[in-house]
Amino acid sequence: MPRPSRLAFTMIELLVVIAIMTILAAMILVGASTIMGNAEKKKTETIIQTVRNGIELAIANKGSAISPTEHPFAGSNAEAGGGRFQFVRASGITAWGSGSSVSTTGVALKGVPNPEFLNGDQAKLMMLSDRYQDERIVLLHGARREDIGILQSLRKVVTKYRLLPMPPKPAVVTTPRKVISPKTGIAESTYTDTLFPDTLIPSAAQMADPTYGRLADTKPAIDYLFGNSSAQSELASLKALYNADPTLPEDQNKFRTGIESRSVGGVTEPLVFSNANIANGQDLKNLESNKWKPGYIPVSSGSGPTLTLDNATGTRWVRYRLAGLAVYDAWNNELLTVTGANNSYRVTSAGQDGALAVDPGKDNRINGTTVSVDASGKLQLDPNDKDGAKDNLQ
Repeated sequence: MPRPSRLAFTMIELLVVIAIMTILAAMILVGASTIMGNAEKKKTETIIQTVRNGIELAIANKGSAISPTEHPFAGSNAEAGGGRFQFVRASGITAWGSGSSVSTTGVALKGVPNPEFLNGDQAKLMMLSDRYQDERIVLLHGARREDIGILQSLRKVVTKYRLLPMPPKPAVVTTPRKVISPKTGIAESTYTDTLFPDTLIPSAAQMADPTYGRLADTKPAIDYLFGNSSAQSELASLKALYNADPTLPEDQNKFRTGIESRSVGGVTEPLVFSNANIANGQDLKNLESNKWKPGYIPVSSGSGPTLTLDNATGTRWVRYRLAGLAVYDAWNNELLTVTGANNSYRVTSAGQDGALAVDPGKDNRINGTTVSVDASGKLQLDPNDKDGAKDNLQ
């Protein structure tokens, strides 16, 4: 008798088919993610080149462009409340060596090439080689101070430092150079308005003027920078511009919840804004993560209109935007800028991982509690963390 025809698959055949489908689906997903990653990289390269072109045209037409200002999470204004964010010295630059902390209180100092040129307040000097060391801001952690400027106007709740005169050249090379007060004509160990007049950035008059150094000035600054080119319209078409201004309608700006409020000189503003909704004392609404992701910072839930930064081991991480109008890469992280000699600019994206120097591994945590650098100032990474600089775009 012939065997009856079988109209069903056996269990083994079904499992084989499912396994093949799973493998094919995985291959498609891997290929799609690779294509998407390459697309975002290409888009970011286009954004960076557009910004460069706009800056170069502004320099050609106006003789200069706006200088990069301090990132709000690396600002020098401790007077506005909250203190300055933590940096550490690079080894081999000063007698303090690796791991010595830069002061987060008092008036910041700038303009002197080495702390050893100061009689006092050496820890208050901000040097371009200082390394960022606030684990709450993963984007900047481990990066040099000179690499974390942004293309915006100066905001006085962010920036305030005393620009010291350069030390005179010594008569003998071995003679230590000191900063001379233009008022007294001698090397001073303290740096006050009386001893070093008219050296504060911004000036005392500007700090007292409530119309100066506001969030609202960020848009006119970008307009000025790109006004003589098509760069701004091109960046807008690339969705690389975002204006986190709470005065805009909600359909134009969803980043309205302030983070880290600062107040000085008649101006009270948050450093950045989040799209987390805590209006009328409501809790965060499904917009937070329980761990770090690119573009996120940890916040305390609290109540009221403004959030505050929380411990880096916290469980509420929210997306943020710089206050006002700023330029972003294809991964929606802010572009960083640094200026060099002869009006040269470097525009940098932190890449897909959203970190300039230290990228937390699978645990999404920065494992080292201190930034370590060798004698040349090179960052020594914790072995449990990846190098966040490998995918940076410039």
